Amino acid sequence: MGMDAEEFIIRLLPVLSNLVFLWPAERALKRKFPIDTLLWSFIALFSSPAYHLCMGFYACLWAVDKHRVVDFWSAEMAMPIVALCFIAFRAPFIRTWIIFICILAIGLLVTGTNSSFMSQAVIAGVSGLAVIFYLLWHRYAHEYWPDYDMKRLVLGIGFLALGVCFFVVQEWWPPFYNYVHSYWHVFTALGIGFMYDIQPEESATTRTPLESQVIGSSILKPIPRSLARFTPRGQLAQRV
Repeated sequence: MGMDAEEFIIRLLPVLSNLVFLWPAERALKRKFPIDTLLWSFIALFSSPAYHLCMGFYACLWAVDKHRVVDFWSAEMAMPIVALCFIAFRAPFIRTWIIFICILAIGLLVTGTNSSFMSQAVIAGVSGLAVIFYLLWHRYAHEYWPDYDMKRLVLGIGFLALGVCFFVVQEWWPPFYNYVHSYWHVFTALGIGFMYDIQPEESATTRTPLESQVIGSSILKPIPRSLARFTPRGQLAQRV
């Protein structure tokens, strides 16, 4: 029995909603992150659309389980990449190698466990701990918290939180699954796009004596808080 036009559109929503990931691909390209650009383009144009075409229209390139693994792997890569948006590296290749390690580790985790919840919890936990460690390190080494663009940070986290909410509840109302899953795609993509702009493009600063002692030739670099920065004692510590 064939499907009517409304059913066709409903099944097509999870496929077309992935096109929003082209926006974080563009933001990553502007930031000169080619691996990120390839990943978001892969999600927008292949991994997730192919999975939903297979699930909704039975247009499968291979077994549905393999489509599922590829889709979950590419989607779960979003967590460490969002975490890396918080971190400023002195050498870009270090960030690239971390992403390569994440690609391999998440691939092994997704294919090595039957519990998608367990793999998601592990990836989210490790990514969150990395961000917390970086924030605490930055506060200790530079005597101030990283200065992010708060407007974009709030928008990014807000959209990501909405996306996660839709992902969690998508199974609760089976008749509306395609709608809710499409919202997950759209809001997650928007959140990731905003996260790429939370840091200034260039973060050149002069180290204080404390910073030199603590970080030495660190692979991480400080993010300037303002034109003039003061120590907790109220003394002028640095002027950019």
